[in-house]
Amino acid sequence: MTAIFIIIGFLIGMLGTIVGAGGGFILVPILMFLWPEKNTFQLTAVSSAVVFFNALSGTIAYALMKKIDFKRGLIFAVSALPGAYLGALSTHYLSRTVFDLIFAVMLVAISIFLAYRIWLAYRQVGHVNHHNTQAKLGIWGGVIISIFVGFMSNILGIGGGIIHVPALVYLLGFKVPIAAATSHFILAITSFVAVGEHMVQSSYTGLEWETLFLASGAIVGAQAGARISKYVNEKIIIFVLSLALFVVGVKIILGVIN
Repeated sequence: MTAIFIIIGFLIGMLGTIVGAGGGFILVPILMFLWPEKNTFQLTAVSSAVVFFNALSGTIAYALMKKIDFKRGLIFAVSALPGAYLGALSTHYLSRTVFDLIFAVMLVAISIFLAYRIWLAYRQVGHVNHHNTQAKLGIWGGVIISIFVGFMSNILGIGGGIIHVPALVYLLGFKVPIAAATSHFILAITSFVAVGEHMVQSSYTGLEWETLFLASGAIVGAQAGARISKYVNEKIIIFVLSLALFVVGVKIILGVIN
Protein backbone atom coordinates (compact mmCIF):
# COMPACT_ATOMS: atom_id res chain seq x y z
CA MET A 1 0.00 0.00 0.00
CA THR A 2 2.97 2.30 0.53
CA ALA A 3 3.63 2.68 -3.19
CA ILE A 4 -0.08 3.24 -3.88
CA PHE A 5 -0.28 6.11 -1.39
CA ILE A 6 2.88 7.71 -2.81
CA ILE A 7 1.51 7.45 -6.36
CA ILE A 8 -1.84 8.92 -5.30
CA GLY A 9 0.00 11.75 -3.55
CA PHE A 10 2.11 12.41 -6.65
CA LEU A 11 -0.92 12.62 -8.94
CA ILE A 12 -2.80 14.81 -6.45
CA GLY A 13 0.20 17.12 -6.14
CA MET A 14 0.71 17.36 -9.89
CA LEU A 15 -2.93 18.02 -10.79
CA GLY A 16 -3.52 20.28 -7.82
CA THR A 17 -0.53 22.44 -8.69
CA ILE A 18 -1.48 22.74 -12.36
CA VAL A 19 -4.90 24.15 -11.48
CA GLY A 20 -3.69 25.93 -8.32
CA ALA A 21 -6.19 24.13 -6.11
CA GLY A 22 -4.00 22.14 -3.74
CA GLY A 23 -5.60 18.85 -4.77
CA GLY A 24 -7.78 18.40 -1.70
CA PHE A 25 -10.98 18.37 -3.75
CA ILE A 26 -9.58 15.32 -5.55
CA LEU A 27 -8.01 13.60 -2.54
CA VAL A 28 -11.00 13.75 -0.17
CA PRO A 29 -13.30 11.70 -2.46
CA ILE A 30 -10.52 9.12 -2.83
CA LEU A 31 -10.13 8.90 0.95
CA MET A 32 -13.91 8.65 1.35
CA PHE A 33 -13.94 5.53 -0.80
CA LEU A 34 -10.74 4.06 0.68
CA TRP A 35 -11.77 4.69 4.29
CA PRO A 36 -15.56 4.52 4.60
CA GLU A 37 -15.17 3.77 8.32
CA LYS A 38 -13.08 6.86 9.16
CA ASN A 39 -14.46 9.91 10.95
CA THR A 40 -14.89 13.27 9.24
CA PHE A 41 -12.03 14.93 11.11
CA GLN A 42 -9.65 12.11 10.13
CA LEU A 43 -10.38 12.55 6.41
CA THR A 44 -10.01 16.32 6.53
CA ALA A 45 -6.89 16.08 8.68
CA VAL A 46 -5.07 13.83 6.21
CA SER A 47 -6.23 15.93 3.27
CA SER A 48 -5.17 19.18 4.97
CA ALA A 49 -1.68 17.78 5.58
CA VAL A 50 -1.30 16.71 1.95
CA VAL A 51 -2.65 20.08 0.76
CA PHE A 52 -0.11 21.86 2.97
CA PHE A 53 2.92 19.98 1.66
CA ASN A 54 1.62 20.19 -1.90
CA ALA A 55 1.02 23.94 -1.57
CA LEU A 56 4.37 24.53 0.13
CA SER A 57 6.24 22.63 -2.58
CA GLY A 58 4.26 24.35 -5.34
CA THR A 59 4.83 27.75 -3.73
CA ILE A 60 8.59 27.25 -3.78
CA ALA A 61 8.48 26.23 -7.44
CA TYR A 62 6.22 29.14 -8.43
CA ALA A 63 8.28 31.61 -6.38
CA LEU A 64 11.39 30.63 -8.32
CA MET A 65 9.38 31.23 -11.49
CA LYS A 66 8.32 34.67 -10.11
CA LYS A 67 4.61 34.02 -10.60
CA ILE A 68 3.31 34.78 -7.10
CA ASP A 69 1.63 38.06 -6.12
CA PHE A 70 3.03 38.02 -2.58
CA LYS A 71 1.53 41.34 -1.50
CA ARG A 72 -2.12 40.55 -2.17
CA GLY A 73 -1.59 36.85 -1.46
CA LEU A 74 -0.40 37.61 2.07
CA ILE A 75 -3.37 39.90 2.72
CA PHE A 76 -5.82 37.23 1.55
CA ALA A 77 -4.02 34.48 3.48
CA VAL A 78 -4.13 36.42 6.76
CA SER A 79 -7.82 37.17 6.13
CA ALA A 80 -8.53 33.47 5.67
CA LEU A 81 -6.76 32.34 8.87
CA PRO A 82 -9.68 32.77 11.33
CA GLY A 83 -12.00 30.87 8.99
CA ALA A 84 -9.35 28.18 8.44
CA TYR A 85 -9.01 27.62 12.18
CA LEU A 86 -12.77 27.48 12.78
CA GLY A 87 -13.26 25.20 9.78
CA ALA A 88 -10.68 22.70 11.02
CA LEU A 89 -12.19 22.81 14.51
CA SER A 90 -15.74 22.33 13.21
CA THR A 91 -14.95 19.00 11.52
CA HIS A 92 -15.20 17.31 14.91
CA TYR A 93 -18.88 18.22 15.09
CA LEU A 94 -19.93 16.97 11.65
CA SER A 95 -21.27 13.44 11.26
CA ARG A 96 -19.86 11.40 8.38
CA THR A 97 -23.27 11.36 6.66
CA VAL A 98 -23.69 15.13 6.80
CA PHE A 99 -20.09 15.63 5.71
CA ASP A 100 -20.48 13.27 2.75
CA LEU A 101 -23.64 15.03 1.59
CA ILE A 102 -22.21 18.56 1.91
CA PHE A 103 -19.03 17.52 0.15
CA ALA A 104 -20.89 15.75 -2.66
CA VAL A 105 -23.08 18.79 -3.32
CA MET A 106 -19.97 20.99 -3.44
CA LEU A 107 -18.31 18.57 -5.89
CA VAL A 108 -21.30 18.75 -8.23
CA ALA A 109 -21.39 22.56 -7.93
CA ILE A 110 -17.67 22.79 -8.70
CA SER A 111 -18.03 20.45 -11.68
CA ILE A 112 -20.85 22.58 -13.10
CA PHE A 113 -18.78 25.71 -12.67
CA LEU A 114 -15.79 24.12 -14.40
CA ALA A 115 -18.01 22.96 -17.27
CA TYR A 116 -19.36 26.49 -17.56
CA ARG A 117 -15.79 27.76 -17.68
CA ILE A 118 -15.06 25.42 -20.59
CA TRP A 119 -18.20 26.60 -22.40
CA LEU A 120 -17.10 30.22 -21.98
CA ALA A 121 -13.65 29.32 -23.26
CA TYR A 122 -15.01 27.91 -26.50
CA ARG A 123 -17.17 30.98 -26.91
CA GLN A 124 -14.04 33.05 -26.27
CA VAL A 125 -15.68 35.07 -23.54
CA GLY A 126 -14.14 33.39 -20.55
CA HIS A 127 -10.68 33.62 -19.08
CA VAL A 128 -8.72 30.44 -19.69
CA ASN A 129 -5.90 32.08 -21.55
CA HIS A 130 -3.15 34.30 -20.20
CA HIS A 131 -4.82 37.65 -20.80
CA ASN A 132 -5.88 39.74 -17.85
CA THR A 133 -9.47 40.43 -16.91
CA GLN A 134 -10.96 43.60 -15.54
CA ALA A 135 -11.16 43.47 -11.77
CA LYS A 136 -14.70 43.69 -10.46
CA LEU A 137 -13.83 43.72 -6.75
CA GLY A 138 -11.20 45.62 -4.82
CA ILE A 139 -8.88 44.36 -2.11
CA TRP A 140 -11.69 44.30 0.48
CA GLY A 141 -13.75 42.07 -1.77
CA GLY A 142 -10.83 39.66 -1.83
CA VAL A 143 -10.62 39.80 1.96
CA ILE A 144 -14.30 38.86 2.36
CA ILE A 145 -13.96 36.03 -0.16
CA SER A 146 -10.87 34.74 1.66
CA ILE A 147 -12.69 34.59 5.01
CA PHE A 148 -15.41 32.44 3.44
CA VAL A 149 -12.93 30.26 1.54
CA GLY A 150 -10.83 29.74 4.67
CA PHE A 151 -13.78 28.31 6.57
CA MET A 152 -15.40 26.22 3.83
CA SER A 153 -12.15 24.77 2.55
CA ASN A 154 -10.91 23.57 5.92
CA ILE A 155 -14.21 22.21 7.17
CA LEU A 156 -14.18 20.03 4.05
CA GLY A 157 -10.41 19.54 3.86
CA ILE A 158 -10.20 20.66 0.23
CA GLY A 159 -7.69 23.49 0.66
CA GLY A 160 -9.89 26.07 -1.04
CA GLY A 161 -7.92 26.68 -4.21
CA ILE A 162 -10.74 25.36 -6.37
CA ILE A 163 -12.80 28.29 -5.03
CA HIS A 164 -10.02 30.85 -4.69
CA VAL A 165 -8.56 30.55 -8.19
CA PRO A 166 -11.82 31.40 -10.03
CA ALA A 167 -12.43 34.24 -7.56
CA LEU A 168 -8.95 35.66 -8.15
CA VAL A 169 -9.40 35.46 -11.92
CA TYR A 170 -13.02 36.46 -12.48
CA LEU A 171 -13.58 38.87 -9.58
CA LEU A 172 -10.13 40.32 -8.85
CA GLY A 173 -8.60 40.43 -12.31
CA PHE A 174 -5.64 38.09 -11.78
CA LYS A 175 -4.03 36.41 -14.77
CA VAL A 176 -4.60 32.64 -14.68
CA PRO A 177 -0.94 31.63 -14.05
CA ILE A 178 -0.59 34.28 -11.31
CA ALA A 179 -3.90 33.21 -9.74
CA ALA A 180 -2.82 29.55 -9.61
CA ALA A 181 0.57 30.44 -8.13
CA THR A 182 -0.83 32.95 -5.60
CA SER A 183 -3.52 30.47 -4.59
CA HIS A 184 -0.79 27.98 -3.71
CA PHE A 185 0.93 30.59 -1.56
CA ILE A 186 -2.36 31.29 0.28
CA LEU A 187 -3.03 27.56 0.69
CA ALA A 188 0.40 26.95 2.21
CA ILE A 189 -0.41 29.41 5.00
CA THR A 190 -4.05 28.52 5.67
CA SER A 191 -3.59 24.74 5.48
CA PHE A 192 -0.69 25.02 7.93
CA VAL A 193 -3.12 26.44 10.49
CA ALA A 194 -5.59 23.63 9.79
CA VAL A 195 -2.86 20.99 10.20
CA GLY A 196 -1.83 22.56 13.51
CA GLU A 197 -5.40 22.41 14.82
CA HIS A 198 -5.77 18.78 13.71
CA MET A 199 -2.51 17.89 15.47
CA VAL A 200 -3.77 19.47 18.69
CA GLN A 201 -6.96 17.41 18.36
CA SER A 202 -4.91 14.20 17.70
CA SER A 203 -6.70 13.68 14.39
CA TYR A 204 -3.69 11.91 12.86
CA THR A 205 -3.53 9.09 15.41
CA GLY A 206 -3.22 5.79 13.54
CA LEU A 207 -2.83 7.54 10.17
CA GLU A 208 0.67 8.94 10.51
CA TRP A 209 2.34 6.74 7.89
CA GLU A 210 -0.46 7.06 5.34
CA THR A 211 -0.32 10.83 5.70
CA LEU A 212 3.47 10.82 5.33
CA PHE A 213 3.38 8.70 2.16
CA LEU A 214 0.65 10.81 0.56
CA ALA A 215 2.45 14.04 1.48
CA SER A 216 5.82 12.85 0.16
CA GLY A 217 4.24 11.97 -3.17
CA ALA A 218 2.47 15.33 -3.28
CA ILE A 219 5.72 17.23 -2.71
CA VAL A 220 7.32 15.67 -5.78
CA GLY A 221 4.10 15.92 -7.78
CA ALA A 222 3.78 19.63 -7.03
CA GLN A 223 7.24 20.29 -8.44
CA ALA A 224 6.35 18.35 -11.59
CA GLY A 225 3.01 20.13 -11.91
CA ALA A 226 4.54 23.58 -11.62
CA ARG A 227 7.06 22.81 -14.36
CA ILE A 228 4.64 21.28 -16.85
CA SER A 229 1.80 23.74 -16.16
CA LYS A 230 2.84 25.99 -19.04
CA TYR A 231 2.85 23.10 -21.51
CA VAL A 232 -0.48 21.42 -20.78
CA ASN A 233 -3.83 22.18 -22.38
CA GLU A 234 -5.80 23.75 -19.53
CA LYS A 235 -9.17 23.16 -21.20
CA ILE A 236 -8.64 19.41 -21.42
CA ILE A 237 -7.63 19.19 -17.76
CA ILE A 238 -10.61 21.25 -16.65
CA PHE A 239 -12.99 19.15 -18.74
CA VAL A 240 -11.70 15.86 -17.33
CA LEU A 241 -11.80 17.22 -13.76
CA SER A 242 -15.33 18.53 -14.26
CA LEU A 243 -16.60 15.19 -15.53
CA ALA A 244 -14.85 13.20 -12.79
CA LEU A 245 -16.07 15.49 -10.01
CA PHE A 246 -19.65 15.33 -11.27
CA VAL A 247 -19.64 11.52 -11.42
CA VAL A 248 -18.07 11.20 -7.96
CA GLY A 249 -20.41 13.79 -6.45
CA VAL A 250 -23.53 12.09 -7.81
CA LYS A 251 -22.25 8.68 -6.69
CA ILE A 252 -21.73 9.94 -3.13
CA ILE A 253 -25.17 11.60 -3.05
CA LEU A 254 -26.84 8.38 -4.21
CA GLY A 255 -24.88 6.43 -1.59
CA VAL A 256 -26.06 8.77 1.19
CA ILE A 257 -29.68 8.69 0.01
CA ASN A 258 -29.72 4.92 -0.27
